[in-house]
Amino acid sequence: MALNEMLKASKDDDIRELIEVKEKSKHDEATKLHNAKLEGKLEGKKELVITLLTKKFGSLPENLLKNINESNDIDILQKIIDNIFDVTSFDEVIDFL
Repeated sequence: MALNEMLKASKDDDIRELIEVKEKSKHDEATKLHNAKLEGKLEGKKELVITLLTKKFGSLPENLLKNINESNDIDILQKIIDNIFDVTSFDEVIDFL
């Protein structure tokens, strides 16, 4: 391979590598943003569940607060919110968790 061809191939590899690094960086940032949004939604659901249950029942038992705060299932938290007018006891809420 001629020297000029080797230099061009080397530059092409460098450019290709730079593009790959840049694309990976974009993907990583998008993933971080997506995860941050999901985490924010999860925390918002937890706060809403606690607020609604406190308004409905008064102070909440520590074990229930712990279970809510440790929950990472947004669908379960949403189910509690959706059924807030139907639950009649802490045990029913705990059954969701």
